[in-house]
Amino acid sequence: MGKVFVDTSVIIRFFVDGDKKLLDPFETNKEVHIPLPILFETIFVLEKVYKVPKQNVISQVSNLLIQKNVVTDKLSKKIMSLYKSRQKLSVVDCYALAYCKNSGIKLETNDKDLARAV
Repeated sequence: MGKVFVDTSVIIRFFVDGDKKLLDPFETNKEVHIPLPILFETIFVLEKVYKVPKQNVISQVSNLLIQKNVVTDKLSKKIMSLYKSRQKLSVVDCYALAYCKNSGIKLETNDKDLARAV
């Protein structure tokens, strides 16, 4: 099995234009590596540049992450779950929350919405 790192631009083209290039690694059973910065950038671009509603972005990205050959950070699914349930938090806030909960670390923040979520 080969490995491939998928850049934000490939994911965006797939979600926005239906570009089938993203499907190639999945169809050849390659390990598809999608690190957290790529996920965060993808979410930001879809929401802010292409104005895709948050719930649609969550659905699209979550469906991507459950593919059997996707390799990503162990917190990715938890981050997406928090992002779905905590409407006022950014995806980066959800990362901070998931990281702290997973690590048993106290989260210090001046962000009122994030502080309420702790």
